[in-house]
Amino acid sequence: MVAFGSGGMSRCWVIFVSLLSLLGPNLNSSIQLTLFSKNPNQKVAIYYDEIQVYATYKGQQITGDTPVPPFYQGQEESNLITASLVGNILPVAPSLGFELGRDQTVGRLVLNLKANGKLRWKVGTWVSGRYRFNVNCVAINAFGPSVPSAPLISNQGTQCSTTL
Repeated sequence: MVAFGSGGMSRCWVIFVSLLSLLGPNLNSSIQLTLFSKNPNQKVAIYYDEIQVYATYKGQQITGDTPVPPFYQGQEESNLITASLVGNILPVAPSLGFELGRDQTVGRLVLNLKANGKLRWKVGTWVSGRYRFNVNCVAINAFGPSVPSAPLISNQGTQCSTTL
């Protein structure tokens, strides 16, 4: 997250995948996400008014949109944001089972964790209008025949891209 688009660096800190099961054309998933957000600005604070977080795999959304409570991030402040991302009986493309099998053979599962929302900048007493932001984090998890199917943990400090 990190000062979404303010020149800071966003990174996913820990991704914990406790469920990823394909039942016919439907997927069930459960992911615990901890996101590290840092505002490197010395003069600008940020109001995060709306945030929705979700996970995708191979371009398909695999969890529902999960709201994160609004928060204020002061100058040079860091925050940890946690969210439980869940997908129950989500319809997915028939190719997803093949893709999961191929990734298990390769030994890694690549998930995208995304956040969309609205923020406002604060400089002194002035507060801007709302700006939309999008964050995309890539998490790589060990995933192979010798690795149990769950839980999968990624704590590599993944860099994220942010756009306003």
